[in-house]
Amino acid sequence: MLIRNRRRRLALLLAAAMLLGNRPAAQAADENVYIYSTEDLLRVAEQCALDSWSKGRTVTLAADLDLKGENFVPFPIFCGVFDGQGHTISGLRVAESGSSMGLFRILQEDAVVRDLTVAGTVSPSGSASQVGGLVGVNRGSVQNCVFQGTVQGGSQVGGIAGMNRESGEISGCTVEGQVTGSSASGGIAGQNEGSLVKCTNSAEVNTGVPDDSPRLPDVPLEQTAEGGGANGHALLQPQRHRRHCGSEPRRGAELRQQRYGWLSPRGV
Repeated sequence: MLIRNRRRRLALLLAAAMLLGNRPAAQAADENVYIYSTEDLLRVAEQCALDSWSKGRTVTLAADLDLKGENFVPFPIFCGVFDGQGHTISGLRVAESGSSMGLFRILQEDAVVRDLTVAGTVSPSGSASQVGGLVGVNRGSVQNCVFQGTVQGGSQVGGIAGMNRESGEISGCTVEGQVTGSSASGGIAGQNEGSLVKCTNSAEVNTGVPDDSPRLPDVPLEQTAEGGGANGHALLQPQRHRRHCGSEPRRGAELRQQRYGWLSPRGV
């Protein structure tokens, strides 16, 4: 009888171990997801092709990850909470053709991305509008995040977000590196319709301007709100949308008409 009971307990333990071993991306019983490896990250990004997958779910980054050499495809759409826990995703490279590009392509209104550092290059080909280091189009909340690297695109290009929609808020974020766009480009957001709060831009914004560009005094004020500083194109946005944001980019050559203007001295 004793031997039979031991065998029964052993069989139950083996069955439980098999069930736990089949969990996708370290998924817990409460449907929250923990990312421990690049494989986990790639799998979660693929699952986000359906917006319903991330809705109401928290994705937690449990380790620093290096995407160098990986065939990473950006999160198509994200509706939940992505908690970086202070970790870093390095080696990001986004070069595919299209618009709305970044680590995340679109963050919906209920989405939150927080406490995450991303390092790498976002430089899509093709139309390349709405390009950001973290997110192409933000309708949600990006909190206490850092981007380090290069962001290049056409219009609406920013270190954190290419386009920050009216419902979007970017707070406590920092950008270091280089941001380059043909129009509506900024250190934090390329075009801002929402809120930028306590953000700092230390990136170079459009520093590759030819030396024969028009000098700032020759450019009408109404034409100098599409490039540089914390956000590029926000001419019609009230000041309350940019609270306590600072910018210390190096301008390189002179500012270019309509494309490389500054909202105010030093982009503040």
